[in-house]
Amino acid sequence: YQYDANGNITALSYPGNKMVSYQYDALNRLSGFTNWLNQSTHYQYDEAGRLLETRNANGTTTRYSYDLANRLLTLTTQKSDGDIINQQQFTLDLNGNRISETKVQPQAPTEQAKTINYSYNAQKNRLTEISDGSTQSVSHDVEGQTQSKGSTVYQFNSRHQVTNLNGDIFEYDGAGNRLKATRGGVVTYYIYDAANNLLAEANASKQITRYYVHGADLSQMIEGNQAYTYHFDAIGSTIAITDQGQNIVNQYAYSPYGRDLGKAETRPQPFTYVGQHGVMAEQNDHYYMRARYYDADIGRFISEDPIGFEGGINLYAYASNNPVNWVDPEGLCTEYNSGTLLRALVPGQMAWDNAITDFAQGDYGGAALNAAQMLGEQVLTAFGARVIQQGSRGIAQGINESVNAVRSVRVIYHGTHPAHHSFPIIGKQPHLQWTIYRQGVKKSHLNIRIPVPWGR
Repeated sequence: YQYDANGNITALSYPGNKMVSYQYDALNRLSGFTNWLNQSTHYQYDEAGRLLETRNANGTTTRYSYDLANRLLTLTTQKSDGDIINQQQFTLDLNGNRISETKVQPQAPTEQAKTINYSYNAQKNRLTEISDGSTQSVSHDVEGQTQSKGSTVYQFNSRHQVTNLNGDIFEYDGAGNRLKATRGGVVTYYIYDAANNLLAEANASKQITRYYVHGADLSQMIEGNQAYTYHFDAIGSTIAITDQGQNIVNQYAYSPYGRDLGKAETRPQPFTYVGQHGVMAEQNDHYYMRARYYDADIGRFISEDPIGFEGGINLYAYASNNPVNWVDPEGLCTEYNSGTLLRALVPGQMAWDNAITDFAQGDYGGAALNAAQMLGEQVLTAFGARVIQQGSRGIAQGINESVNAVRSVRVIYHGTHPAHHSFPIIGKQPHLQWTIYRQGVKKSHLNIRIPVPWGR
């Protein structure tokens, strides 16, 4: 890593000495990046700090528009000749929920109407059977982890991580990152940066086969000297991938819960449904969402929420059963898809490191105090610079980068929540929220919330 005087990352050296450089505007917002193929991507913001346009290195662009409450209204991705790759236009209700959508996308979804019935046991209300003309039995272990669903079988380790998904084998590091996968005898190694973004894949001989370049979010896939650009929909699912000539090489369609409704791939790759957030696809509509695996076929996780009922009374629910408006890419908490986390190093890092250490040692009071100190420094810095959104995103990035110091601890930034939590004196307010928990230890969580006056 290389940094400027403000602590912004200006260069990141990938494995194999591949360099990506980053540029910032006067408000320390990411204005662009250049990969080692000398291809540049640029970002443009409005006066409120909202992302207005992404100009990709291959000439494609994505433009955004918002309402007065900063809620996304339109998203349009097109080629340089004006040909539309993806377009979404939303109508919102008074609560900000998307109630209708006009969409243009390259892959037409294919789905047949059918009725699906679900059965549950009386003891713990766990799913036991799925019937849609054929019947699949579902079984769980004593921890509530799915052992089988029809012909699909699962195995977990003592930290509640999936080690076997229907014959595919997975291994993890101490921070919970998936380091190795063996699918059908083919081995893939994964290499991450300090913020747990996937940088590269390697084969069984540990030779790099593919790179992933991140700007404001996942942006490019590079194989050899060929760069491919990702294009996402409003919740962060990959709709298309284009090559350097702006030709569509991959295209996808999904149900709201992520079932595959059609795809055409010439470059197989893992980031599909909610892929912008780092979610990786597996066989049979399963997705790796870090803390848990998600089964889009039935629209729920295959294991219980590791933070218990703090995430809601349904321990298996995905995105609070509202995937049109919300996502849950970490498998821990539903979050509004208000944007991606820009790269930054931020004030309060030392206090946060102390909070992480206290938490790992079981000193939850000390952890809370140090975390509060860190958040205070962050918010003051953000207000002082008049860059509120950059401040909140910077907080999240600083948290993610510090987690690796204590590998038994995971920290999840949930984004900005609506006004459902009540604070002393000021009552219910929109707020930023984090959850800290010890890997593999159920209910060992600590939630941190700070009210924010600017809403989502």
